[in-house]
Amino acid sequence: MKRLFIKIYFILFSSIIFAQSAVKIEATLLDKITKEPISYANIGFFEKAIGTVSDENGHFTLLYNSSYIKKNEPLQISTLGYESLKIQIHELFDLLLKNNNKIFLNPEPLNLNEIRLTNEKREQKTIGINGINKKAKGYWYWMGKHALGGEIATRINIKKRNTKLLEFQFYVKENLSDSIMVRINVYNYEKKGFPNNNLLSKNIYHVINKKAGIETIDLKPYDIVVNDDIVIGIELIKIYGDRLRFEVAGNNYLGPSYTRYISQDKWKRNIENGVNFSVLTSIPTNKDKDISIVRTVPERIILYWDTSLSMQNRAIDSELQLLEDYLNKVKNTSVEVVKFSTKISESKVFPITRGNSDELIEYLKDTEYEGATNYADILKENTFDAQTILVFTDGNAQFEALKQLVYVPAFYINTSSKANKELLQKQANYGEGHFIDLLQTTKKDALNFMLNEIEDETVYEDVNIKVIHTIYGSVTSDSLFIQGAKINVKNSYVQAISDVDGNYKIEASEDDILQVSALGMLPKEVLVSNQPNVNINLKPDGQLLDEVLLRAKAKKEIVLTPFGKKDINSVGYSTSEITSKDISASHQTLEQLIAKLPGIMITGIGERRRYSFPINTFATLGGAKGIAEIDPNPVIVIDDVMYMQSDGLDKLPPIDLQTIVSIKAIKSVVGTNRYGSAGAYGAIEIRTSASALSEVKKPVKQPSALAQGNDYLDEGISFFEDNKEPSKYIKQLSVAATFEEAKNMYYRQKNQMQVIPTSYVIEASEYFEKWDKDFAYNVLSNIAEFAYNNPKALLSLAYNLDELKYYEQAKYIYERIAELRPKDAQSHRNLTQIYEKTKAYDKALQLYKLMLSNSIEGADFSAIEQVIANEFSRFLAQNRNKIDVTGIPSDYLNAKFKYDQRIVFEWNEPRSEFEFQFVNPLKKFYRWSHTQLENQAQMMDEINNGYAIEEYIIDDAEPGEWIINIENLTNETNSINPTYLKYTAYKNYGLPNETQTVKVVKLDDCNPKVTFDKFINQ
Repeated sequence: MKRLFIKIYFILFSSIIFAQSAVKIEATLLDKITKEPISYANIGFFEKAIGTVSDENGHFTLLYNSSYIKKNEPLQISTLGYESLKIQIHELFDLLLKNNNKIFLNPEPLNLNEIRLTNEKREQKTIGINGINKKAKGYWYWMGKHALGGEIATRINIKKRNTKLLEFQFYVKENLSDSIMVRINVYNYEKKGFPNNNLLSKNIYHVINKKAGIETIDLKPYDIVVNDDIVIGIELIKIYGDRLRFEVAGNNYLGPSYTRYISQDKWKRNIENGVNFSVLTSIPTNKDKDISIVRTVPERIILYWDTSLSMQNRAIDSELQLLEDYLNKVKNTSVEVVKFSTKISESKVFPITRGNSDELIEYLKDTEYEGATNYADILKENTFDAQTILVFTDGNAQFEALKQLVYVPAFYINTSSKANKELLQKQANYGEGHFIDLLQTTKKDALNFMLNEIEDETVYEDVNIKVIHTIYGSVTSDSLFIQGAKINVKNSYVQAISDVDGNYKIEASEDDILQVSALGMLPKEVLVSNQPNVNINLKPDGQLLDEVLLRAKAKKEIVLTPFGKKDINSVGYSTSEITSKDISASHQTLEQLIAKLPGIMITGIGERRRYSFPINTFATLGGAKGIAEIDPNPVIVIDDVMYMQSDGLDKLPPIDLQTIVSIKAIKSVVGTNRYGSAGAYGAIEIRTSASALSEVKKPVKQPSALAQGNDYLDEGISFFEDNKEPSKYIKQLSVAATFEEAKNMYYRQKNQMQVIPTSYVIEASEYFEKWDKDFAYNVLSNIAEFAYNNPKALLSLAYNLDELKYYEQAKYIYERIAELRPKDAQSHRNLTQIYEKTKAYDKALQLYKLMLSNSIEGADFSAIEQVIANEFSRFLAQNRNKIDVTGIPSDYLNAKFKYDQRIVFEWNEPRSEFEFQFVNPLKKFYRWSHTQLENQAQMMDEINNGYAIEEYIIDDAEPGEWIINIENLTNETNSINPTYLKYTAYKNYGLPNETQTVKVVKLDDCNPKVTFDKFINQ
């Protein structure tokens, strides 16, 4: 019986959803004439990312999935010196059965390069990117044995005919293998931007055993002569040892580079980084040997003209002169002009005959500059079938970043000193165009770049103009450093905040005025001189401090601690507490009471039952080593006796619920030092009437809508909408009879302003909503242009984008705020909200975990932990089928979470003072004051930890009409950057039928007190 050597193994995997089969093929490649093995041939399914390389004995093993590779798909085998073989899978099986696992390839006649030996003068020149230098900002690597047949390559510009390749060089950044064998490949470069045919007549193998450093490969023995651009690269064909990690130096994209993941795979052009490959060449010195570098004259051109607000200061005469000169050289073409800022506003086609571009130039001159920059709609497709692209922009995006996806030569032309030159150069290189900085380039050179193929070797490192002056120093009061002091350059959006050591740094010019303010301090103005170091001393607001001290004496509150009775302000830790008044006859178990503590979770069953805080649960997800040695749950302390939960909750002594005086949750490590390591995760303290410290104290008056003496009397308070007074500018706009008339009046107003206030932009945007929603949005986005480094102004914009449901745009602004204020707790909380709205559920989930475990470096989420926990519970209730819930505590997953009404207030300035008033259906009111006089401690905590948010839950409350009033107590009448408040009202919070209403208001419009909202609780 004939023995079958082909090994085809079918491994079946099945599940409820799918079933698939893995196939393994083993065979040997042989020369059909000599029967010698063919080493290092490429075997694979073409452009399917499944392939390998034969070994030195011609043997190969290939694994594939039969559900992915069908029977009629061809396997391709190729190597230099042999005809390529393409064979379908079912035919391959027949062939292997017939030939005992052998595959024979036909030798192919070699086309040897014709080398002319002449006496012409030659010189040596290195081309490409040399080794490792200041351009080497990245790396390219292979990792894992599956990379066999993978290639790393780059294009090399050949400028002289009859160029001979002498040496190939690159920089090995890391080589963790024993050594590797590579094959050097040289391809001709097709103008569509990819490698084409291999130009070599024989294989070039090279073993790399160097761990790091410059690797040089001698090419002289191979007589490689080229007459046009090439792509040169290395291909992995053998790994010595059991490990592979190999890295070569890269750059910040200085020309097209390519990867092929595996043998016979599809080439991929890298659009982020290039690879540093260089070639030492021998070139003739004769001028007649130069290769023509003249670019093809385009029949069609796309011209993108950036009309965003920041571009109004462009050197337009220089840009238009270059454009006019270029079109005069091109002579006859067709130009599609596309104007854009936040989106494409208009496009128009201009025929250019005999170089006459007058009409086009006048069209560009007649441009109004409006809105922020968003590159989302440009350079993604080429419906005009243009052969050249011209982009007049500075590369700075407030929304989606610049990214060219069209492989067409593009010329990025700029006259702004604040341009992102590095990015513009990278994008120009992608399509083999050029970045032209008209601040540094002459008109003659600029035209040369546009008309001829010239390599861009300029290195751009500083993407922004250097500031005239950087002022730095510290803010103090009576030799004490002040954290959270705000330093503004007067009449601008330039702002800084002092750090925990009182230090600040701000960009300012001589004769600027710094406005400095801090909570509890008198404001101060400081004139900037020519000295960079400016220390600022603030004086306390004595009158305010006196009033605070007097009120503090009247409001002193005593609580019980293990050390006796203490002033609540001196306890030093945050607590949540229920007392005997919260315990009724309906409560039958201790667990029912524990569950009433805010922020507590009850998880597990039986012996694994635990009471924990979310912040601890998420801190221990993932099972760190040694975690079993410390119980990651709060210690339970009953009348000063400690009980570890790891011993089992059934070991707790029985307690008569009616004897409980208080149950207190202490979440801070600072407050639990007395319990040693046992209290590392907090404590739950239970006191009964048997405790020596359980003295009955008088109930503390809590702000309640049912308390005596707080009857609500309607004093003729008007609704917010009726009370809002439009500015003089909006009154002027309101008389316009047409949209064009209103636009022209708006442009005149804006151009007359030295500094544009955020409130003017927001009001103007609201006004234009009735005329044109796109234009209104464009107006609103101006804030991102002129206040891109000011978190307060950006929050005003983000709130309004959120209200208008421009969630994708709001995402970019919230991300920018988090970039500016990475230690602010609310920066991260805001991101979770916008990620959910933009359906980036995984991002939101990861942020929730990090916040609830308090593990974002520099940020403290303790103060808004309950807000985050409520929002996380709701996030899971709404989206658990869209995320991976592995590792999320079952208490969160199983909770039936809902609130009748949830109201969230956010504001963009923690120093602002105001009051909220809630009126229930019984006409009783509750007042919450955000003032230095009554709530200075919280305001200081908001400033230091970066949050400004308050939530109110109305659940199972009195049915009927509820009223919410707001009163502003801060004078911001003349501020260019006033405080805005965002109000979000949820109904049926957490349920499928949840609804939400968002309102954004300027706080200064809530003066005097206004009724902000009314709703019916059912």
